[in-house]
Amino acid sequence: MERVLLVGSKERLEEVLETIRELRVLHLEEFTGTEKGKPLEGSEEISEKLISLRSVLSRLSEEIRQVYSELNPIHKITEEEIEKKEKEILNIISRLQSLLEERDKTKSTLNDKKSEINLLRILESLDIRLDVFHEYETIDYKVGVTQTELNEEMLKSELNSDEFEIFTGFHDGKNILAIFYRKELSKSVERLLDRFGFSELEEIYKITKKYRSGHPSEIINSLEMELHEIKENASRLEAEILSILKENLFRILAYEEYLKAKSIVKEAPLWVGVTKETFLLEGWVPSDSIDSLSSLKDIFFTKIEEDENSEPPTLLENPQLIKPFEALVNSYSVPRYHEIDPSSLIFVTFPLFYGLMLGDVGYGMLLLILTSSGILKSFLEKLGFGSSSRVISKILLVSSVWTIIFGYVYNEFFGFEILRNILPYPSFLPVHRLGKEGIKELFLITVTIGIAHLYLGLIMGFRNKAIEEGLRKAIHEKGGWLLILTGMTVLVYGLILPMVTGSQGISGSMELFVLLIISGSFLLVSGGLGIEIVEIPSILSNILSYTRLMAIGISSAVIAVSFNEMGIGSILSGNEILGGLILLSGHSINLALGIIGPGLHSLRLQYVEFFTKFYLGGGRRFSPFGLERKYTIPRR
Repeated sequence: MERVLLVGSKERLEEVLETIRELRVLHLEEFTGTEKGKPLEGSEEISEKLISLRSVLSRLSEEIRQVYSELNPIHKITEEEIEKKEKEILNIISRLQSLLEERDKTKSTLNDKKSEINLLRILESLDIRLDVFHEYETIDYKVGVTQTELNEEMLKSELNSDEFEIFTGFHDGKNILAIFYRKELSKSVERLLDRFGFSELEEIYKITKKYRSGHPSEIINSLEMELHEIKENASRLEAEILSILKENLFRILAYEEYLKAKSIVKEAPLWVGVTKETFLLEGWVPSDSIDSLSSLKDIFFTKIEEDENSEPPTLLENPQLIKPFEALVNSYSVPRYHEIDPSSLIFVTFPLFYGLMLGDVGYGMLLLILTSSGILKSFLEKLGFGSSSRVISKILLVSSVWTIIFGYVYNEFFGFEILRNILPYPSFLPVHRLGKEGIKELFLITVTIGIAHLYLGLIMGFRNKAIEEGLRKAIHEKGGWLLILTGMTVLVYGLILPMVTGSQGISGSMELFVLLIISGSFLLVSGGLGIEIVEIPSILSNILSYTRLMAIGISSAVIAVSFNEMGIGSILSGNEILGGLILLSGHSINLALGIIGPGLHSLRLQYVEFFTKFYLGGGRRFSPFGLERKYTIPRR
């Protein structure tokens, strides 16, 4: 990455910015040390158009998604064509805006009518005309819901009066009551109704004021006819919106991209230094792209030496297969410029750990189908995951392959150990996760994986530290922790594993463990890192944390076997339907848990155990000035 300074005539600033926008090689930095430029002419108008257009597009997001999936391939439009037909495109957008406003009003009216019908059905259950709901001088009334059904005799005895009239009904599982009474009985009636859990329906009074006569059923019939007409109008509006989008979607999206391209150029001078006659533009360019700036004629540019405070942006260049795992790294923190990008390592270790835990050929095949077909992606989108749905789906696609591989290793197909009867197996397989010997083997395997993972992290940390702060600092800090990790490894293989597996421990392991821990501690203290000694026990905790790869997997296998036993047991006893339902629902639940659990725990091992050994993050992503053209072709 090279830091560059571009200097040229202020009159050519817009032209230069447009060229750089299309090159997409310059990470623009805010210029300091001189007066900043101002937005170029037309900036405000373009900004207003863009905001207005995006408002329309955001309100049409569902319709756009529906239409977009039907329109393939993408049709690109030249900027010249957009400018030629801008008025026509603006008329289309204006028409969509009008339709959206009409649709919103229609939806509001529709909801109001539905609400009125629901309230009138409550009054309909009372079999009462609306004419009675007038304002009286001596009579008051209440309408509401009671927890207990009331009758006239009960009220007479409670009120010691017969100067009232009640109407009762039943609607939507609730007791409805309307009571008319002389105003002097108001306090007595309110106390009585409180005792019976009366809840007043305030909305009813709006209906009785709006519709002052007739029977509720008559008004309901009239409203339902109106409702039918409103629904037809809503369908007409929706059909017209979809029709416009089908004919013009790519033109609208191209126009948005065109405005965005213009806007970023018009606003860019706010980051550019200016003098009376010249502009000064500063930024970062990848070393292999520096020659592309030669296309800027009559513009002077020079490389600027990096200083201690300059932090170049990080350009992550990973193959498409690894890109989804790059997202996992970035969600933690963007790597700094001189740090190793761990995306390639996560591409290996995340799905490996995932497969180790889920490890079932049946579940793996189902997961492979769900991810490769796009079903899981669509489901995640409906849950609100948005653009992350595609990333998650691709990560789980790779993980499903490892799940199938370890399912073969464990001889498991939806919890049934039947693969060995069908497929060839070497003598050292399968590893039975629910058997005593299998658990011992898994304990050894997961601990070994954990130690290797931690060594890799510390070695990478050594490299990062040596580059950033020098070899001496790396030896004291990361070298010290490597010795401590080696000491913990001796402890695990010499004492802990023998206790679990029943094998004989390594002779002299305790003495070697103590020596390595002291040596590592000495390096930390002599490097001014004595405070870190308190974290030594955490290394053992880190190692043992990898045994979750075994524990989560065993729990998944136990659940699968349990549902199999219940389901097969029901089938053998003659309850085929019940048995089938148990197997189907049980494995569906277990698969859902299997998708979520291994993902979270695998991610935890990356972030907590692995990244803390080498990764600081806090970098800035290389973000080239410009935009990726998807719908437009720039002016030649």
